[in-house]
Amino acid sequence: MKLESKKTLAISGLFILFGAFSRLFTFLPNFSALEALALFGGAYIAIRYIAILIPLVALFVSDLIINNTVARAFFPDHEGLVIFSEYMIWNTIAIVAIVLFGRYFLKKMSFLRGAVGILGATGIFWIISNIGAWLSSGLFPLTFAGMIENFIFALPFLKNSLLGNAVFGAILFGSFELLTRSYPDLVTAKHKA
Repeated sequence: MKLESKKTLAISGLFILFGAFSRLFTFLPNFSALEALALFGGAYIAIRYIAILIPLVALFVSDLIINNTVARAFFPDHEGLVIFSEYMIWNTIAIVAIVLFGRYFLKKMSFLRGAVGILGATGIFWIISNIGAWLSSGLFPLTFAGMIENFIFALPFLKNSLLGNAVFGAILFGSFELLTRSYPDLVTAKHKA
């Protein structure tokens, strides 16, 4: 394995831990670094599959822990470890969509683009994950009124998600921008073009 590959692997591992731990040690539901991490990956990680895998592995690891501890009551019919649940499909789709959004929308970074990117990532996750909740949870009727009721019920999560994305987005994007001033070689080939 080349030195560059080892660095990429180590940095990827740190990002995965950061994303997973931000979901495990939070004081508000949906206040985490995961969506900001997906947006950051889309914007700055030149290798597309790594940009997608980092937040997905963080999502899977944290879901595995959350679903088998604090959220275990939501899976009464499931025996043993909860490794997979239908809602995870929707969250995976949302995270991939955020990475792709970041890849194309944030080709040129500015404060305004970063702020709009945070809003966009928040909206993408909220809409896709709540369509999934509406379709698969059984909590709301599968009617237009049921979908609207589901989205109204989810408004507090939208606020927490936006707050988490703003905080962690500022940390990720701000730190990277500051580091690239001291270490210009951090700028990916994607951004040198």
